[in-house]
Amino acid sequence: METPKVERNPKIVYVTTKTGEKYAMPSHASQQCYDDAVGFPFDQDDVIIASYPKSGTTWTLNIVRLICGMEIKPGSIIESEFPFLESSTRKRLDEHKSTHKPAFYHTHIPCDHFELNEKTKYIWVLRNPKDVCVSFYHHTKLFSNLYEYDHGTFDHYFKLFASGKTDYDSYFGHVKKWSEHANDKNVLLLLYEDMKVDTRSAIKQIANFLGKTYAARVSNPVTMETIFEKCSFREMSQTMDQFVSVQSQSTVIKDGKCPVIRRGVVGDWRSLMTREQAEIIDRMTTE
Repeated sequence: METPKVERNPKIVYVTTKTGEKYAMPSHASQQCYDDAVGFPFDQDDVIIASYPKSGTTWTLNIVRLICGMEIKPGSIIESEFPFLESSTRKRLDEHKSTHKPAFYHTHIPCDHFELNEKTKYIWVLRNPKDVCVSFYHHTKLFSNLYEYDHGTFDHYFKLFASGKTDYDSYFGHVKKWSEHANDKNVLLLLYEDMKVDTRSAIKQIANFLGKTYAARVSNPVTMETIFEKCSFREMSQTMDQFVSVQSQSTVIKDGKCPVIRRGVVGDWRSLMTREQAEIIDRMTTE
């Protein structure tokens, strides 16, 4: 009789929060980088793009950098203008802060881990948890050098996601904490599905939130159309070198698929998720 295969969980690491709890993060993270991130002194008008993984983070970063007219130098990636807080050293964050006014950052760490600053601006991106689950599964499989989950099945991953046992812990816990600040004056809540339906309106919304200079820039029809074209998934998929480091490209981009820029389709959860699994997520969302 064949022995049933026991699936191995994705490789993750745990850091200790300021309250003494364990918090799950991807394997490239460290306690030192986590401590540096949550304790970093952000300045007035700094901007943090926050989200649970696979909620439209890279897309939003690209929209913001186009609104601001940032150029990605050859051989550099978008993270050079938007340091990823949980994998950046304090030295890197200090250098970025000293050369960028305002400074932009991004993170997947929930807001309750930080001391929120009323003068710092936060863009929070929220996406349907069913699509997040499916996209996070593909991300975890394709980033095999980080997660070592090449042969993991969706059924196994779904159980981890629903129970909050992936890196960055529970999607629902993340949303619950950020929801408490959704109406704060310095927080802009973006719904991924709305951004897909009317991207131009989302561009205007982000520009208005960032300030008058940016709002005036996107009011130019030519500038707006340029931003709209360059932030499309079609365009982004043709310029993957801006979003995935050169060192990682040969490892993570396989058969034209990239864990950072994959499909971005609303409703893609139907490609893998059963009706019963969808009902579980729906119940958890309602609760």
